Amino acid sequence: DLANAAYRFTPNGSGGWNVAPCASCFSTTYGTNLGLGDDVIARNKALGFAFPLPWGGSTTAIDVDSNGWIGLVAYAHAGSDYTETVAEFLAQPSRIAAMWDDLNPGAAGAVYFNALPGMALVSWVGVPEYLNTGSNTAQIQLFPNGEFVLAYGSATIADCLVGCSRGGGVANPGPSNISNPSGAV
Repeated sequence: DLANAAYRFTPNGSGGWNVAPCASCFSTTYGTNLGLGDDVIARNKALGFAFPLPWGGSTTAIDVDSNGWIGLVAYAHAGSDYTETVAEFLAQPSRIAAMWDDLNPGAAGAVYFNALPGMALVSWVGVPEYLNTGSNTAQIQLFPNGEFVLAYGSATIADCLVGCSRGGGVANPGPSNISNPSGAV
């Protein structure tokens, strides 16, 4: 139910976010095609600003994975990861997952990065799942005030993990349904 939807995550001051639908938030200002193939990570993409993390600190560069997620601290992840498990999401370094699954931009579509004044965008456009099924478009938008947007175009994906994790072994807060937000997550 992510197709053609968007959600704005606003820091709530307690280490989490308030989530609300975001009308007309998908941007087609894709930027540079990163040329990613299957299971590849693009390292150290400069945002052009410091993105504050709600649990403290900030980041000025991210890693972009072809499998639908970004690492919030450049070089923190050992490499690409397509297995989308909650255990990995909580244990590994911090990340935002727009559509974490075994995606394959080497077969079709592309992954883009654009650092604009006041916003950085990562877009997976027309990317199929591994074994070349479907076409999926997802986007992460980061803002200097700590907000981020998850926006979607077409989505034929069977399953995926979506959200943000501080990582590093945090406790499992339980699932939240962002397609029916009811406040803080």
